[in-house]
Amino acid sequence: MLDGGLRIRRFTPLAGTLLNLIPTDVGRPIGDINLQLSVSDLPKLIVQVIGTLNTYSQEVQDRNGCWYEMSIRPYRTLDNKIEGAAIVLVDIDESKRVAEKLKASRDYAQSIVETVRVPLLVMDDELRTVTANQAFYDLFQTTVPETEGQLFLALDNSQWDILALRLLLENLLSNNVQLLDHEVAQQFEKIGNRTILLNTREILGTDRGRLILLALEDITEQKQIVESQRRALQKEYELGELKSRLIAMASHEFRTPLSTIMLSTQLLIGNDPRQSADKRLTHQQRIERAIIQITNLLDGILNVGRAATEQIQIQRVTLELDSFCRQIIDEMQSITTPQRIVLVSNQPGQSVSLDANILK
Repeated sequence: MLDGGLRIRRFTPLAGTLLNLIPTDVGRPIGDINLQLSVSDLPKLIVQVIGTLNTYSQEVQDRNGCWYEMSIRPYRTLDNKIEGAAIVLVDIDESKRVAEKLKASRDYAQSIVETVRVPLLVMDDELRTVTANQAFYDLFQTTVPETEGQLFLALDNSQWDILALRLLLENLLSNNVQLLDHEVAQQFEKIGNRTILLNTREILGTDRGRLILLALEDITEQKQIVESQRRALQKEYELGELKSRLIAMASHEFRTPLSTIMLSTQLLIGNDPRQSADKRLTHQQRIERAIIQITNLLDGILNVGRAATEQIQIQRVTLELDSFCRQIIDEMQSITTPQRIVLVSNQPGQSVSLDANILK
């Protein structure tokens, strides 16, 4: 305790030890004492308190580095007169050092978060954004005022307010079920169509209650690459199936036109005088159609190679069904007649046409 002239009136034993005071210091001005506290202009601060009657507080350290909360208060007598000031020191060393460690931990964690390239967001137990790293702001092209203090589901005009995601976050809050590798495919206003992979972890040991770390990884390009690979594998598989079917079909389909050519050629070479000119013309037409059929088969084989370079074109044509059937019957008759097999056909009287796709 100090009087109006800033002379020491009394002190407690602990204050004596802390301030390096002895009994004979009573009556001496405080400015003449070599105090153990690191306080600049202490007499000036005391005069200010006595003059304004306002309490002054400051955190100070002694020469050993211990922290104290120093308060300077005006001293009133029983008749309400100001006759000096009282200096009160409260030991806050332990709490100060704990706070400094927490701050150092937060700063260290924040520095790690800032260096991570994956966008990170910290939310409280109400899913309200506490902070985010620069990668988050860069990816979603947003700012701190638009993010911090806002509900996560309300960010970007509530584009994160998706039913499935909302249910998962509610389950996280109520049952502590972490969000693991949850994909969100969304059309964002600022960055367009993106696929974001979400993961959460709870942050322990904080002085702000329950905090949740949300990692938002943009996997759009990876998904596109995987989809391209899937399509390439599917196309390769389909091409392999096409080759297998073509090889199996070709071995069978080549026999029919070749048999027609051989038979019709034998009949022409036989030069039977009983054969009319129409019969000879029919044999020639059969040979021509068989050659065309073989040509088409060869084109189909070539198309398999062209499929790998995406050079196949599909052309829609109109096919007369009755004419097509008559051609098949005619081809069959050239084979069945020598075998004494009777081929019977029943064709509708009216013409039927259909659209068909052919490869070119």
